[in-house]
Formats: sequence, C-alpha cells, structure tokens
Amino acid sequence: MHDAQVFQSRDARGDRLALSYSTARESDDWTVISEENEPDRFEPASAYEQFLASYDYRAHRADEFQKIQTPYVSYAASGWANDSLLLISEVPNPAISVYQ
Repeated sequence: MHDAQVFQSRDARGDRLALSYSTARESDDWTVISEENEPDRFEPASAYEQFLASYDYRAHRADEFQKIQTPYVSYAASGWANDSLLLISEVPNPAISVYQ
C-alpha cells in the first residue's frame, strides 16, 4: 500500500464513509537511475493504481473496492458534497469524478 485516505460524511440519510487506497506496482516502462560516479542503470518504473469503496453505517459492510479509472487522485482536494463524493484528479489534466 502506497497511500490511503478515509472520507467521512454526515448527510440527511445518515453517516457515510469512503475508503481509498493506492498501490504501487512495476510498470512496463523503465526509468534511468543515475548516481554520481556510477554508470546509469535501468529499473522498472512504478505505476500507481487507486481503489475506492463506500460504506453506509446502516449496511454494516463495505462495498467491494473498485479501481479508480481517472488519473491519480489528489486526496487533499477531494471530499464529500452532501451525499456525493468528489474526487479531484491531479494535474496536468485536472478532472472531477463524482461518486454517489
């Protein structure tokens, strides 16, 4: 696990909770590692994937985690607006994903 975030909300229908986490995995791309006085070496680059699950306190169980398909989400800019969870993706192409 690379990063995780808990989003808690209180709306007219009751308390809601969303959990998101990201994982790092090796991608098919390569990156160059340069160190002083050493020859450059190549290593697999890391790719990050994020997942999201919602939880309704009355349901007593969490939904299955779903992969977030948008670019990497900025947790600091994301949060609840009434009963909708807004996830803001990071630059260079900012986008808003809405989950209800």
